[in-house]
Amino acid sequence: MAAPGCVKIGAVRKAKGGVIRSWLAVIGLAVAVAAVVGVAVWLRPAPGDKQPNLPLGDDKVTSTSPRVGWLYACENFADVAGAVAAAPWIKGSTWYPERKPAVLGGVLWDDAYIKITVADADRVIRTMGVPVGSKTGIFPIKRNDPAYQYDHVPYAIVAKRKTVSVPANPVVAAAPGCVRKGVIGFMTNGVAIYSAVDGLGRDAVAHSVLDVCDGQPDRTGTYHYYNGSRCILDTSIGFSVLIGYALDGFGIYVEREPLGNLLTNAALDECHGRTGPVLWDGAPRDMYHYVATAEFPYLVGCFRGSSGLAVVGY
Repeated sequence: MAAPGCVKIGAVRKAKGGVIRSWLAVIGLAVAVAAVVGVAVWLRPAPGDKQPNLPLGDDKVTSTSPRVGWLYACENFADVAGAVAAAPWIKGSTWYPERKPAVLGGVLWDDAYIKITVADADRVIRTMGVPVGSKTGIFPIKRNDPAYQYDHVPYAIVAKRKTVSVPANPVVAAAPGCVRKGVIGFMTNGVAIYSAVDGLGRDAVAHSVLDVCDGQPDRTGTYHYYNGSRCILDTSIGFSVLIGYALDGFGIYVEREPLGNLLTNAALDECHGRTGPVLWDGAPRDMYHYVATAEFPYLVGCFRGSSGLAVVGY
């Protein structure tokens, strides 16, 4: 007698594939329902989001031509200071995210604000530059914070009004464009996105000491992320979730494999994106978009759109 929940091989053979076809029909129905609803259990954030180790991106910056998994930079980034001490969570060409300290604090900003509208050919982003619905660490980093020994970050976060205009209907350019220093886009929670390297031209997510949501302020007080922010990734459930806009107007999405893992660089092009179905301005659309990964350069490797260097009102 077969154990409960088991099927005898002989029984399946006798059914001449009927049992298998029935189960495939059930699975197909489940997938169809999940597609309609837009959220599936297996598309929830997976433990794989918290990678035990990752390749360091220090040697993956080029100003010659774009490459998959690299940052195509317009200029030399190495002109200001980075972290002040050697990072024990970095070993050779590998770094270990779970060994890296996060800046202490859980600050919620009362004046956080984000409003995104479309006016003619522009998508207008109005923000106070601090996160809506997420916390920040305490900056400057306090001396009694374990993170202080590695990176002082002597700047305070300053909430200040910003208005940015990007193309509402982005167009793929004939050739990819390079990425400049500083802001390259904005998250839908109002936080600026910076290019993936620190002031010394190194992998910023690996070297910089960040808060629990992967953010820090720069010398102007502008709070920013270099990646998709673990606070956003952990709450992005579904096949494709919009989390921001690059300066060329294309969306930045969190996309997952069937088991819930983030996509890897191998699934993306040299600008860290791909063309496929997304929800865009409330409607399904097949279009180019950037994709968040756990690997360098994290969000945008180069600009795929025809406009990506100008920022209006920032």
